[in-house]
Amino acid sequence: MSFGSLVNTVPAFQTPARARQANYISGAMLSTVAATSLVSTVMICLHIYSSTTHDRRSRKRYKHIIDAMVQSSAVYTTVAIATMIVVLLNTGAAETSIAVIALVDWMSALMMITRVCFLQNTIDLLM
Repeated sequence: MSFGSLVNTVPAFQTPARARQANYISGAMLSTVAATSLVSTVMICLHIYSSTTHDRRSRKRYKHIIDAMVQSSAVYTTVAIATMIVVLLNTGAAETSIAVIALVDWMSALMMITRVCFLQNTIDLLM
């Protein structure tokens, strides 16, 4: 985002070509964010699944955690892809979409932590 800051603040960088370059760099960053989110979620879920293949009770316990992770990652990845599209199309709403992705990032992490906490309380009551 530092290149985008240069485009916005330094008069020598305020050209249409530099603005397009900043949009391409931001779009590439957001596509990397979306891909990283998807790949890391899949790898974590596969590791949990492979570690619990022999113990059905353990798999049942981790099912809720995997569900929360997948939902959180799906929301975050969707917003990252939507923001990438907005940035690459150069609709002028890039700053707003980046603020939205920061908010959704915070909310998706909070959603996952809250679900895990409620799950822990439910498991404690069942045992």
